[in-house]
Amino acid sequence: MNPDELRVLSDALPETTKEELLNPSAHAVGKGFGGLLYWMFHPLIKLGIRTQSEVETYQKVI
Repeated sequence: MNPDELRVLSDALPETTKEELLNPSAHAVGKGFGGLLYWMFHPLIKLGIRTQSEVETYQKVI
């Protein structure tokens, strides 16, 4: 599909429809990414090098 055709289709859809379509997927990806970060930083939390709140703050920043 041509990028111009996608732009025309995107412009034809209301913003609320785009939000309803994309928000559930974005939420699921965000949760998965947060879980991956937690898994990566869990050994550091366990050793006391990083705190849980530091990891949560880092997840929110990303």
